[in-house]
Amino acid sequence: MMDSQGNKKRLVAILDDDVELCSLAGGILEDHDYEIMTFADPFEALYSMPKLLPDVVISDINMPKMDGFTFRQRFLDDERL
Repeated sequence: MMDSQGNKKRLVAILDDDVELCSLAGGILEDHDYEIMTFADPFEALYSMPKLLPDVVISDINMPKMDGFTFRQRFLDDERL
């Protein structure tokens, strides 16, 4: 996706099980010309991110299924990312 000046928008992935927080943060970032992908499930995020290659990842620490520290380590251990 391109911004108004024809530059590729930076992709921000937001990982949080709080849908309202994702929506609020995503809306603020979109207003500043960032492309947003939101994830409520850390396993879905880890599966999708090698295809998306986000420029920035914002992650919650306390999530069901996997905490933010474990997510970060798995993200860093993935050679595709």
